[in-house]
Amino acid sequence: MAPPGPSGLEPPSGHEYAHAYTFVDNQGEQADFNCWKPAVEQTDEFSLSQLWVGRGSGTGHQTAETGWQVYYNLYGDWQPHLFIYTTQNGYSLPNPGYYNCDLGSPFVQTDSSVIIGEPLSPVSTCGGSQYTVTLMFYRDPGTNHNWWLKYGNTWVGYYPNSWFNSAGLADKGDEIDYGGEIINENNGGVHTTTQMGSGHFPSEGLQHSAFIKHIQYFDMNSISQNASSLSRSVSGASYY
Repeated sequence: MAPPGPSGLEPPSGHEYAHAYTFVDNQGEQADFNCWKPAVEQTDEFSLSQLWVGRGSGTGHQTAETGWQVYYNLYGDWQPHLFIYTTQNGYSLPNPGYYNCDLGSPFVQTDSSVIIGEPLSPVSTCGGSQYTVTLMFYRDPGTNHNWWLKYGNTWVGYYPNSWFNSAGLADKGDEIDYGGEIINENNGGVHTTTQMGSGHFPSEGLQHSAFIKHIQYFDMNSISQNASSLSRSVSGASYY
């Protein structure tokens, strides 16, 4: 369900999630993502917070994804970075998909004021100030029907609708999904110390636990709707 990494940056298979989702026909989704700098144990592990617009199953699963991510092997530092990702084929090798504007990515950038892959600053601190980034993927109801990325108030660029097929995102999304993900390399059989979000549980409350709020999607008439009746799924509840 999530990016396994670009060619040459293939992380281990131990993906873990804490996310909320539902199946609903849609033309996109958006949310405010609380931005943190989680600790990541290994350079080929990552931690992220994101949204997934998806449709299709198996190797026909297609996505448009955006959020923030700490991933040393991709960015060369331990900062959270704005990222986008897409897959045409359910993350199947040898070409599982494309990050950002890397070689081969179909993303067409139209506004250079936002740098895809840029580090995000400032970040939230435990017990201190909280910072969010508002992100959206939205399918243009006009002639081209491209999937547009919006960062704050800026329309950054788009994935061409032609990148997808009619069983995938070329007509619509049918699932909205929001949440966090990490890679657990499980070195020596020991669970990674890599944090998700802030590294704190929801019971610790605001200013401690990371959040995603103002969760919305666009119905088939491109009208914004609050996302309700989301199903929660946590792959490692004792950790995340």
